[in-house]
Amino acid sequence: MSRRLTIAAATLAFALCTAGCSGDDASDGPDTSKTTQIPTSWINDTKKGWPKSDGFGSTIPVYDAHADCLLADAPTLMSTETELTDAGWGPFGDTNDDPASFRYACNYYAEDSFTASLELIKSADSASEKSAVADFKSTESTSVQDNTVTTETVGDSTVYVLQRWYPTNPQGAYLALYDEPKSRATVILTLGSLSKKDFKNYSPHKAAEQLITLLQAG
Repeated sequence: MSRRLTIAAATLAFALCTAGCSGDDASDGPDTSKTTQIPTSWINDTKKGWPKSDGFGSTIPVYDAHADCLLADAPTLMSTETELTDAGWGPFGDTNDDPASFRYACNYYAEDSFTASLELIKSADSASEKSAVADFKSTESTSVQDNTVTTETVGDSTVYVLQRWYPTNPQGAYLALYDEPKSRATVILTLGSLSKKDFKNYSPHKAAEQLITLLQAG
């Protein structure tokens, strides 16, 4: 299975806050005096649940519409409240039953506005983690996607943002990636199904700030 950091589910939905938190919009920006890191609880809780999940051993992620999110309650994004649609685990890497390698996502939507999701990806080794990030950074445009990847700096943090527009099905998406090599973990925040207006009014840097704000809240 490819290690490319893509949306494995059919939906393009992704976002987050922190467990038990309603979430804040990133309009005020993150606290750049803080050191950003992926919350340890996100890694530990998802790693613990992975072997017992329906997604363990599956070739694709398995999401549960009745599951609570281990990462976040529905956050406010782009000044809009979201609703959790489902959450669950799936494989990442070359095997689908490695306890040390998985992906976990919480999917959201804002009615008549956008879809969103927050995905945590745990790599079994440093080589897999580095390869996945490299794949994300080298994403190229296709006949149905206009893709641009930029490197955004927010305080002491580096975030890679993929800005995507679908010219044949006019809508846009932003995917913001934060990588933490020491824990071999990566988090991706995705805002998708954006109208032309919302896509133009947003930006890669805003997506990066939103992700950092949510990580800090965790």
